[in-house]
Amino acid sequence: MFNYRNTTVASFILITALVIFGLMLGNQWFLVAGFFLLIAWITLLVLGSIFIQWNFFMFSYSHGDRNKPEITITFDDGPDEILTPEILSVLEKYNIKAAFFCIGEKIEKHPELFKKIVEHGHITGNHSYSHNLLFDFYSSRRMEGEISRTDELILKLTGKRPTFFRHPYGVTNPMLKKALKRTGHIPVSWSLRSNDTVKRPEKVLFSINKKLTNGDIVLFHDSMPETPGLVEQFVIHTRNRGMEFVGLEELLKFKRYDNPTFKYL
Repeated sequence: MFNYRNTTVASFILITALVIFGLMLGNQWFLVAGFFLLIAWITLLVLGSIFIQWNFFMFSYSHGDRNKPEITITFDDGPDEILTPEILSVLEKYNIKAAFFCIGEKIEKHPELFKKIVEHGHITGNHSYSHNLLFDFYSSRRMEGEISRTDELILKLTGKRPTFFRHPYGVTNPMLKKALKRTGHIPVSWSLRSNDTVKRPEKVLFSINKKLTNGDIVLFHDSMPETPGLVEQFVIHTRNRGMEFVGLEELLKFKRYDNPTFKYL
C-alpha cells in the first residue's frame, strides 16, 4: 500500500543496503544511488503532505459515490460577518445544505452568526482555532489543543461537538494524524477546489464547471467577496446539468452515531 509507513520502511531498507554495499565494495555509485533515493523519499514526503487526496499520511474523505449525480458544497475559513450571511441567503434561496468548516477565533468573534449557520441546517466542522501559517509545523499536542479549543466553543454554542475536521491549508503530516486520532474527528478534504482565493471569478466558474463530476466535494471560502455570487452561478449551472446538491453526511453515507468505534486513520 502506498502510504507513509510503507514507503518510509522500504526507503530506509534500500538506502541502508546501498550505503553498506557502497562501503563494502568501495563503489561510490551505490552511495550516489542512496543519496538520490534519499532525495526522492524527502520529495515524496513533501508531495504526500500537499496532495491530501493521496491519503499518504492519513485517510480523508475526498468524494462521494462517483456513480451518482450528487455533489456537496463546503466552505472554509469563516464565519465572516458580511460574507457568510450572504452565502446563507443564496443557499436558502436554492434549498441547499452545505458544510462550513469554521475557525475557532472567528467563532469567538461571531458566535451568533455561527449559531445561525447551525439553525439553517448546515453542518459545521472544525478548521482549527487559529488557522496559523505555522499550524502544520506544530507538535501533535499543540494541534490537539487548537482542535479541542474550537470543539469547546462549538459545544458551548450548539450542545454538540463537531464530527468533521478539515486540515488548514489542506496539508497533512504524522503530527496531525496523531492529533486527530486523539480527538476522534473524521477528516474531510475535497475533490474539486474552486480556487476562489486566488483566481478571478470568471476563471473560477469556467474551471469548476469544466471539472465538476459525480460525487464531488467542492471547496469554497466564505471569506472572499466574490464567493456569494460565484456560488449562486455555480448552483444554477450545476442544476441545469441535472446534478443535485446533498449534505455532506448524505454524500458520504455517514451517520454520526452508527459506529462509535469507526476506524478512519
